[in-house]
Amino acid sequence: LGLSDLLRTALATTARPRLPEQLPSFEGMDIEGIFEADLRHHWISNAAADALLTRDLVRRWASRGFSIERFIYVYENQPYERALCWEAQLRFPGAAVVGYQHARAPWMAINMYQAPGGEQAAPQPHRIVTVGAHTARLLTTNGNNPERVKVGGALQMGGFFRFRNESHSRGSDPCPVVLVAASSRLEEAAELVDMAVQLLPEDEGVRFLIKCHPVMPFEAFSALLDRPLPPHVQISDAPIPELISKSSAMMYTSSITCVQALALGVPVVHLRTRFDFDMDPLDSVPEARLEATSLDGLRDQVRWILENRDEYIATHREQWDRLVDDMY
Repeated sequence: LGLSDLLRTALATTARPRLPEQLPSFEGMDIEGIFEADLRHHWISNAAADALLTRDLVRRWASRGFSIERFIYVYENQPYERALCWEAQLRFPGAAVVGYQHARAPWMAINMYQAPGGEQAAPQPHRIVTVGAHTARLLTTNGNNPERVKVGGALQMGGFFRFRNESHSRGSDPCPVVLVAASSRLEEAAELVDMAVQLLPEDEGVRFLIKCHPVMPFEAFSALLDRPLPPHVQISDAPIPELISKSSAMMYTSSITCVQALALGVPVVHLRTRFDFDMDPLDSVPEARLEATSLDGLRDQVRWILENRDEYIATHREQWDRLVDDMY
């Protein structure tokens, strides 16, 4: 990018964007407030500038005479991705544009899905490659043309599956460990950790290990907690497969590591967050996990899992293995 690109984009995104004069109807509801909030978010977060700079970057490649046969990018159907698709197909008409859907597609990640006719109206890649058949089915049954969606593989999971093949199932532990898989979202991470702190008294002999998301370290949300961490609740920086293999159960809100836990035969309990949309990766297969919506409910589910762990795993392990192989 050149200095002129940066200055032009900064100037273009100084003013707050305006709503279109005609907004589409949404099942008879007035959703102008949602549009305004979304535009404001993209304005103050510089996401609008990111999209414009993505466009300028592709223009620069074309002006330099780059010969590009294929664009491959991480697919979440975000605005800057649409800028890439638009400009790549305009400047490099012979190139293939491929979106790699690398993680998950929960129901409330509505950016992943298309309204009727939306696929033709919005810039899209020529192909979407998923990490497994599970995500491909979700996309093709919710507005995406099956001819564009291809089942690929989980390129980032090779090391984990080698670890899975080498690991052994754990038996009952006299001092069980509950892994707390915090998400990348601020309030959600604080909520889960705060519940872990309050969940069980220290004298019950259960340890809690908190594994924070790389982009949301404990220091980023610790000020939101009302109390310090007690001795039986600790932070760990160990790799997530290692932590899962040492755990008796996992608590999570939206972390995709819940699938890795099932792959290693560790039961998971989903906490439905009160502060954001529920982005549970297992929302389309609720029978694969337990769920709670409150502190008392979470306490009951965790205690039940620890008391009935071996029997619960025995009746669900085959289902978990099928699900993991379908997702990854």
